[in-house]
Amino acid sequence: MGSLFKQDAPPAPPPPPLTLVRDEVNNVEQVPVVGADGTTTFVTRRIPLSASEQAERDELNRIADDSLAEITRLSSASFTPDSETQRRLDAWAEVRREALDDTFGERARVEDNTLARRGLGDSSAGLDVRRQRRLDRQDADVNIQREREGLADDIRQQDIGLQQNLFNIATQQQDATLARETRAAAQGQSVLSRNNQFRQASLLDFYNAQLRQSLQPSTGDLFVQAFASSAGNSLGARF
Repeated sequence: MGSLFKQDAPPAPPPPPLTLVRDEVNNVEQVPVVGADGTTTFVTRRIPLSASEQAERDELNRIADDSLAEITRLSSASFTPDSETQRRLDAWAEVRREALDDTFGERARVEDNTLARRGLGDSSAGLDVRRQRRLDRQDADVNIQREREGLADDIRQQDIGLQQNLFNIATQQQDATLARETRAAAQGQSVLSRNNQFRQASLLDFYNAQLRQSLQPSTGDLFVQAFASSAGNSLGARF
């Protein structure tokens, strides 16, 4: 009798149809594709962008391309600063040279007066002193040029850092507004970094000048120091 009441199990429901899976975080979707043999394969593809999203992506790409081009320009062995930076570097160097004119002018006055007072104006010792003064001025001019190049390189390295930061933000392809703001900030910060570099260099010049003045020997000491190496024992008895 048990067989009279036996019922067949209902058929299993068909599996739910495979559906598209979207990953909004990574902006991709997995699409089910049924092959000729009936098997299903999921194909991963990027979610198509809307018109506004595509415009934002294009802007980010342009910002990244511009930043990369600027990094390449700044890193080139043939790089030269822009005209405004060149102008300010030249002005800074000119101020330094004017200060040297004053320093060496005073030195020449002290040395020449002392030479004349001691009757050594046309002596070999006098010639040696004037030659040393010219050499010292040449060294000072070379040092100004070296410092000018170092100042220009500091500015360039700061600009490279700003552009690298902008490039990283743009290539993340996440926030065009942030990239635009960073680009504007980089331009302003580049100008600010130049101002800071020149201000720091000028302050350093000022404090160095103050230090030199505080350590400056008396006129007699200047004369002794200037002639000791060139005059030797021949001048020793005349001081």
